[in-house]
Amino acid sequence: MGTSLHTVHRAHWLMLSTLALLLLPLGSLSAEAPRRVLLLHSYHPGYDWNDALQATFTERFHPYEDIELYVEYMDTQRRHTADTFEVLEQLYRHRYPEAGLSFDLIIATDDPALDFLFERKHRIFGRTPVVFCGVNDFEPYRLEGRPDYTGVNEALDIQKTLDLALALRPRTERFAVISDGSLTGRLNVERFEVIRPRYESRVTFIELYDLTAPEMIDALSRLGDNDAILYLSLFRGADGGRLSVRESYRLIESATDVPVFSLWDFTIRAGALAGVVSSATEQAHAATDLALRVLAGESPANIPPVMESPNVAMFNYPRLRQNGVPLRELPPGAVLYDRRLSPFQQYWPYIVGALAFLTLQSVLIAALWRSRRRMRLARIELRQRQRELHAITENAPDIIVRFDRNLRHTFVNGEGERVSGIPQSEFIGKTHSDLGMPPALAEQWRNALETVIETASPTVELFCFPNASGLLRDFEMRAVPEFDEHYQVKSVLTITRDITESLRAQEALADSLREKEALLKEVHHRVKNNLQVVASLVSLSNTNRANPDELLRDIRQRVLAMAQIHERLYRSEDFARIDLVGYTEDMVREVSSVYNTVGAQIQVDGDRDQVYLSITQAVPCGLMLTELLTNAFKHAFLPPPESPRIQVSVRQTNNEVELVVRDNGVGIPHGTDIRQATTTGFTIIAALAAQLRAELTVVNSEGTAIYLRFVASA
Repeated sequence: MGTSLHTVHRAHWLMLSTLALLLLPLGSLSAEAPRRVLLLHSYHPGYDWNDALQATFTERFHPYEDIELYVEYMDTQRRHTADTFEVLEQLYRHRYPEAGLSFDLIIATDDPALDFLFERKHRIFGRTPVVFCGVNDFEPYRLEGRPDYTGVNEALDIQKTLDLALALRPRTERFAVISDGSLTGRLNVERFEVIRPRYESRVTFIELYDLTAPEMIDALSRLGDNDAILYLSLFRGADGGRLSVRESYRLIESATDVPVFSLWDFTIRAGALAGVVSSATEQAHAATDLALRVLAGESPANIPPVMESPNVAMFNYPRLRQNGVPLRELPPGAVLYDRRLSPFQQYWPYIVGALAFLTLQSVLIAALWRSRRRMRLARIELRQRQRELHAITENAPDIIVRFDRNLRHTFVNGEGERVSGIPQSEFIGKTHSDLGMPPALAEQWRNALETVIETASPTVELFCFPNASGLLRDFEMRAVPEFDEHYQVKSVLTITRDITESLRAQEALADSLREKEALLKEVHHRVKNNLQVVASLVSLSNTNRANPDELLRDIRQRVLAMAQIHERLYRSEDFARIDLVGYTEDMVREVSSVYNTVGAQIQVDGDRDQVYLSITQAVPCGLMLTELLTNAFKHAFLPPPESPRIQVSVRQTNNEVELVVRDNGVGIPHGTDIRQATTTGFTIIAALAAQLRAELTVVNSEGTAIYLRFVASA
């Protein structure tokens, strides 16, 4: 079996072509009735050339189940007489037409078969189309008047074979040209003689024509290392005995080991080294291509014959190794015969393909495993996120709801159930109207959701809704769009918050702010009034006193009385009023610390948190208390008694407040009217009493008692 540098690829191509032909419909080649093809071989079975032709035709036609092959061997090489064609005609007429068998196509191999059909086809097979191959030096003129013929030319290329031999063995000096006396041998010698002059300047040719076996062996045994053999024919010995190809080469090998160059592929298989050979396999492939075109309906007259003989450069691989010829020196497309490849060399495309497949499969399995692992981790993380989201939504203080584009509920969290009193499951798939919500609210919510869907923008709605207990609460709903992969609104998510307490806090804050603003205005007003009071007190003071320090001390004490009122105000939670009893106790201590030079005992009677005065009344009342205490300390104890005492009492009956300052001093001179007095102290007391609209009473009995009664303002 022959192989080439591209033989394996060709074998793969043939295999794939065959598989495709087996799997695909044959189109126009298919028919209900089988089509018959007759293979008419010129020579006999067992002849290498003929066997190679038959094997190739069988391989190529095997996929076509509707084609039946019939094979005939004319055996003209071993037996050919003047009446051979006549005998064969009678045989084929009896075997086919007379038996009712006709053919759709005849394939003729080599010259005798074509010559037979040229002479006798019309009498045996009628106008059956013919495709020929292996016909030596065919000329197209031979098909004139024969429109039902086409085929493949066979041309022996002696020149290229000699060129190939000299390229492989450039030191060759002589060629021994072997040929027998057969018709084929004589014709090949004639072809050789045509090109012989082109090489005689370079090499010498030894003619070994029509020799007996002993003569051939003797001549070949004289060849040397720089000689080669050109094999033209050796099928018949000089004694007329028939030699097979392999017998011919055994004869040559028995005499010499010089390389043999030949013109046919079967001679390479028999033992020749190389040659640009006529290949039975290539001839059969080319003829099959033409035959399939004819069977498909194409007329042979429209198919020109293939004139370029499909020869190939063929080499016997073991002979190449023996002669030390490296493969790199072979021409492109060279065919190698008997190259025993290792399993890897022979099947490396399949092995590499299988390894690549296994590698790819391993990579895909690893990728799939990693992908599944990532998916598993992603599912775990997704479930975790879902649990977290569920925990967030179910424990959120807000109502979280999702609506589809038809405004049906698709999700409601637990807060929605708690506020509405409707179970979560009853929300799903229903609109607000389906749930029996108040029509006005359902309309408001529907408009808000439709706005979000139409504008793809968020919106905020405020509304009042009774909770599950029936209490009316204020809510704020924020609706936001949710988009699909095409950025279209697929749903709306709403987050609704109870803002009742927030609104109340805002209202309380607003009330507080208004109160603070009013207080600030009041403070400004009081500061202004107090400054006016201070100015009045200063103007009422006797500035002509001999002792300025005493004047300043009196003024200071009066200002301190007002300051004490404001101090109690900002320390109190109630900025609008003060506790009069507590204030009186504070002022008694302050005035006593300044003026109590005689060690008088001071007593304050009254209950704390029982008598309150507004700031408007507290200021004049405090100033009056300061003046009365100051006057008592300065004038009541001159000379001082054994146990000087001052008693201050504060009482409130209904809305009437009574303030009494009593001492056990010398008393006020009889006939003195405080309201008409011109001293600074009494002038201030009279003025403050008038401001309070108070009733002022003076009692002289065991000292002096001054009563002040007025109505507490609301």
